Amino acid sequence: MLDVDKLKDEEVKKYQLQAVVIKKQSKQIKEKLQEHFDFEIVDYLIDDILENETYQHFCSLVGLAVENDRLNVDDGETLKEGIKEIFEIASDYDKLDKSVLIDTSDDEQMYNDYYIKELIDINKYFDKADKLLLKKLSITFKNKVLTNFEFDSLRADLAEYSFAGDENTKGMDLKFCKKLEDTDVSEEEYTALVNKIDSISRDYGIF
Repeated sequence: MLDVDKLKDEEVKKYQLQAVVIKKQSKQIKEKLQEHFDFEIVDYLIDDILENETYQHFCSLVGLAVENDRLNVDDGETLKEGIKEIFEIASDYDKLDKSVLIDTSDDEQMYNDYYIKELIDINKYFDKADKLLLKKLSITFKNKVLTNFEFDSLRADLAEYSFAGDENTKGMDLKFCKKLEDTDVSEEEYTALVNKIDSISRDYGIF
């Protein structure tokens, strides 16, 4: 059964990470350009570079900034000429590649490795009996090669359960845990699932 709420939560987390990356890149671009030109540059001009817009589009926004007194005429001309030189613009339709100003590889690679890259073939570890146990625990996951994020979600869902004598829940406030005794899964079966998750973590270096 498709867990719509969980899917929505996954999408929210993706957008949250994207927002963090965009905010970081925007700050880096603004600081670098304002240091270079020695005057304030309004955010929507920074956004244009962040979105890899064309030089023509950027110049139109510079004109808008001048018209709205967000930039004086001289600084507007200096900015257009300076951006043309920095990005080596040959045509008005050339795009402003933000990677000229900042290194985006780490941020984008981090996002792709965690959310996009399919890494863990769960079927190598979980057989039909294991999947039935997970279903009894109301844990759903995509029956495919999982991303790091999807595996972490699965691991977190499993960790929500507790039972008397469980070494992993010692010292925890169990009121936030689900009771294993309320399911049709034994302590031994649950422990075996946890051990498989731990084995996957070790095999893929996910801690």
